[in-house]
Amino acid sequence: MRMHTRGGPLQFDWPVQTAYGHVWSDIGRDPENEVMILTGTGELWQIGNPEVWTTKFMDWPNSRKVEMYHESLRMIENMIYCIGIPTIGVINGTGSHWQLGTLCDITICAEGTAFFDAHTRAVYRLEMESSWHFKRY
Repeated sequence: MRMHTRGGPLQFDWPVQTAYGHVWSDIGRDPENEVMILTGTGELWQIGNPEVWTTKFMDWPNSRKVEMYHESLRMIENMIYCIGIPTIGVINGTGSHWQLGTLCDITICAEGTAFFDAHTRAVYRLEMESSWHFKRY
C-alpha cells in the first residue's frame, strides 16, 4: 500500500485518519492478500496538513474531541487486530505518524530517517546498526 496525496507524500488530516481505520479492516478481510507492504511516496513518510490546526484543540467542541479519540483508537486497533497477514513497513523518509510503519511485523527505514513525535516534540534518530525486535502474539 503506497500512501500519497495527489502523487506526493501523504498529507495527513482528519479524513485520512478516519480512512486508516477503514483500510486496515478492508485489507484484513480480503482473502487474496498474503502480505502488506506499507510505504510512503517521495522522500517523506507523511506530512501534516497545516489547516488541521487552524482551531486550537482546546477550542474544539467536546463531541469532535471524542470523535477524534475513537478514530485514533480505530486507526491503531484495526491495524493490530484486523490484519492477519505479515506486514512490512518501509519508512521512506522522515515524517509524521511513523508509528504506523513501526507497528508492522518488519520495519525498514531509509538512511537518515528521523522519527519525531509531534505530541512531545521529541526526535529519535536510528543509526544504521540499530534494530528493534518485537514479538507478535
